[in-house]
Amino acid sequence: MNKIPKLITILSFFSFNLHAQTAVENNIEASFQSCLGQTNGNTMGISMCTEEYFISWDSLLNAEYQLLINNIPRSDADRLRNSQRKWLETKELDHRFNVQFSDRQEGTMWGYTNAYNAAQSTKYRALYLHAIRMDILRSN
Repeated sequence: MNKIPKLITILSFFSFNLHAQTAVENNIEASFQSCLGQTNGNTMGISMCTEEYFISWDSLLNAEYQLLINNIPRSDADRLRNSQRKWLETKELDHRFNVQFSDRQEGTMWGYTNAYNAAQSTKYRALYLHAIRMDILRSN
C-alpha cells in the first residue's frame, strides 16, 4: 500500500522533468528547424545552422554543469567532475570514429551528420544534467 503514493511521487517528478526538458528542447529544436528552412539546401547555410545548433546545446550543457556543480556537496561535485571528464573523452572518441568513417564515404552530407551527431550527444548530456539539477531542487 505504501508503494503507490511513492510511485505517484516518482512519476510526478519524472513528468515535471520531462516537461522542463521538453520546453528547452523544443526551443532549440525549433530554432534549428527554422534556420534549416531558410537555407534552401545551401551547404554553407546548413553548416551554419548545424554549428549554431551545436553551440546552443553546448552553452546549455555548460550552464547546467555550472549550476549543478556549484550547488552540490564537494564529494558529489568531485564525482560529477570525473563523470563529465569521462563523458568528454567518450564524446571525443565517438567524434573521431565518425570522422574516420565519414572520410571514406562520398558526399558532403557526412560532415553535417558528424556535426549533428556531436550536437545530439551534447544535447542528451545537457538534458541529463538538467534532470539531475531539477531532482535536487525538488528534494530540498
